Amino acid sequence: MNDERPAISLSPPSRPRAALRQQSDELADDLTVLFRRQFKSGR
Repeated sequence: MNDERPAISLSPPSRPRAALRQQSDELADDLTVLFRRQFKSGR
């Protein structure tokens, strides 16, 4: 595996706990997109 890939992070990097519960579907979609982009760029 390539350890030189940049870390995936969301913007904003910290969120209130209530926002994590209320926006869990949106956060999951955002992370999925970021992981896919990183995976595709690594090929």
